[in-house]
Parts: sequence; structure tokens; C-alpha cells
Amino acid sequence: TAFAAKPVPYFEGFEEGNTDQKNVAGWLQQSESGSNSWVANTTQTDYNRTRYAGSWNATLYRSNTDWLFQALTLEAGENYALSLYARQDKDNTSYANITAALGNAFNKDAMTTTLISKIGLTNGDYQLLTDTFQVAETKAYALGIKGYMNGAPYYISLDNILVSQEVYPLKDSLFFDVLTEEAVRTALAALTLTAVDTKGNTKHTFDNLAENWVLDLENKKATYTVA
Repeated sequence: TAFAAKPVPYFEGFEEGNTDQKNVAGWLQQSESGSNSWVANTTQTDYNRTRYAGSWNATLYRSNTDWLFQALTLEAGENYALSLYARQDKDNTSYANITAALGNAFNKDAMTTTLISKIGLTNGDYQLLTDTFQVAETKAYALGIKGYMNGAPYYISLDNILVSQEVYPLKDSLFFDVLTEEAVRTALAALTLTAVDTKGNTKHTFDNLAENWVLDLENKKATYTVA
């Protein structure tokens, strides 16, 4: 249930236990305004409601401000990372936004630590929203994700929520004056590929083989496959 604290890493892709166009399963909800809730979606693709991944996502209808709450067990002193994917169906980022926060109860007034602060959403591709954080005490916390929409767009779409331990330091991004396959492969070949444990200690270094990289230049993605 939404009241049983989940261990980390915790992932929610809305793929299990949901009924199409009904309230999202396994999460508690609280409304600030409007009469609609976050619902699970597997059939509707208009108004930018296609899923980010898998067969399901969650959507929130226009003129609503609503919280989703989940309970997570977090440990003091550990480094955590939150990420999620969201978008709307209009271009103006003032029309819709996402907030994420931590608190001690399933209530908007108990959300005492802001993780993501009213990030404006836009039309087009899903936006990746992220934050890193620590907690001062080992216990169960309430993770809250709030969607805000005015009356202009029709839907916010939300997918692939992940809370995990940050097991390696964030790396600088790679920037290119000209995005060509040759330039990308040259930059990737200079990387050191390592496996690390939960404390960030290197356990194994992989050979960086050029043929193991699969490039998707259109979406600016590079995937390395370990045999």
C-alpha cells in the first residue's frame, strides 16, 4: 500500500497494478485545487500523453493542482538521487509545473524539504527533472510529487520516477561544436568505464571498445553494452 515504506532504490513506471484512467495505484493523493486526480494511462496518446517508456504513465487533467505521495525508507548520510520524466501539451512553461519534496507525513503542509521547485514544463519531448539530496535521520519519509496545471493545456504526463543511491560522482557533460558520429566516438573512446559499489569505490574497469558503443545522435544518446 501507499503507507508501507518502500526500500531504495525505488522505481515507479506505473506498469503494475493500475486500471486505465483510474487513480494511480499504490500512491496516496491530495488535491490543492480542482476536482481531478492523477490517473494511470495506457490507451490515450493525444495531448502529448504517449508514455516515456513501457506501456503506462500517469496524467493529470487541466485546472488541477494535485500531490502524489509515496513512503520511502532513507538512511542518514547516504547520497540519494531523484529523477522523473514529465511534460505537458502546450509550449508556455508557466502553464504547468512539477514540484517534488520530502516530509514526515502524507500532507502538503508536511513537505518540509523541497527537492524540485516548480520546474516549468513544456510541449514536445519528456523533460528529465533531477535532484540529489541527503537526510539527517534514518526513518520512513514521505516523498511528494505535485503537478500544477492552469486551464490552458489539457494534461501533464509523468513517467519513470526513480529514487536511488548516488553511487558515483556526477561527471561533466560532453559538449560538441559539431555533433558528428566521428566527434562523439572520439570523445567516448577517451572515457574510463568503471563499475563501483554503493560507496563509490571502483570494483572493476572495463575495456572501452569502440564497437560496443551504440549511438543515437538524433536523441543525443550513447549506450555502452558490456558483454
